[in-house]
Amino acid sequence: MEIQNVCKNSIVICLLAIILSFGQTDASGQSQMSAERQKLSDIKISIISNRLNLSPEQSIRFWPVYNEYSAKRRGIHKEIRQIINYKKSPEVSDVKSSEDIIRVHQLKQNELDLDKKYQQRFLDIISANQLGELYMAETEYSKMLLERLKK
Repeated sequence: MEIQNVCKNSIVICLLAIILSFGQTDASGQSQMSAERQKLSDIKISIISNRLNLSPEQSIRFWPVYNEYSAKRRGIHKEIRQIINYKKSPEVSDVKSSEDIIRVHQLKQNELDLDKKYQQRFLDIISANQLGELYMAETEYSKMLLERLKK
């Protein structure tokens, strides 16, 4: 039990160190953005790893599937953001707005279908409890990002 607390405390300290290092800048804005994305990715991996407590065998099988799933979800979210940002333009017609709304609904359905497809793939690798922990870890990560953006 004490070893688990030490491990959790170590992870929290590492996360804090990573978060605090966000304020440092690189020579170019592009490399800084890339470095920040990598730090965020590292934080997400740490949160998920901590919550799921994957065995070595599970870890080898889980991460490629999760990375594939995440990439597909990011693609859907990017397309939704593009539609929403375009919609902010005052010269967008009602017809275009209606088409955009329909497309956003299609994309949300695509995301739901993706979740259902990958749920089964995840359950072939991890337990249902671990899958629940994955969803909770993703929520925790999102909350952490929102808190970071507020600052």
